[in-house]
Amino acid sequence: MNRIEGLSYNTVSQPTVQPSVSSKHQHSFEQALETTPDQQMLKERQQRWLQGEPLENVLGDLDPATQRKVIWQWYQALSSDKQPSQRAQLQAKLIAPVQERLWSQFGGLAGNIKPPLDMPELRKIVREFAPTGRQQETVLLEVLGEIKPIPGNEYLSDLIRQELKTLIPRNGMVDNLIRNSHKPDLEE
Repeated sequence: MNRIEGLSYNTVSQPTVQPSVSSKHQHSFEQALETTPDQQMLKERQQRWLQGEPLENVLGDLDPATQRKVIWQWYQALSSDKQPSQRAQLQAKLIAPVQERLWSQFGGLAGNIKPPLDMPELRKIVREFAPTGRQQETVLLEVLGEIKPIPGNEYLSDLIRQELKTLIPRNGMVDNLIRNSHKPDLEE
């Protein structure tokens, strides 16, 4: 009889052992849970802020990354029609640090400039303050609106426009996928 040489499929496989979670990862997970404020506490803080308490007093005990996350939540939840002054305050808090970093990095550049080298740095700065694509789009549009009338920012404006040319369509595709993924395909 002819026998095919190779792996035998009748061998008993060893049971796979799930790797245990290292104590370092477990500790960092527990620490993240402790530092993440619960939604009820955030709602109470938001009410205090809406009633006139300064934003620094309401969020002062949170670390900067958590503050940014909370401010983004509040910014997206507030209607620009009903509470324009509060929304403008949050917007200034979100946009100002990005604008300062971008201005210090790229403001007033002229001469020997290399957009392919500077684009990753621009993305890194923006992602630090605005992790999601929609937030990045909002930040870049606001920064572009702020710096456009200031002379000497042509290079930074061009960099931001170039990034927005890819960011806006990508956000649109993601939004379209999210909104329409539950609809049945009628072409089949």
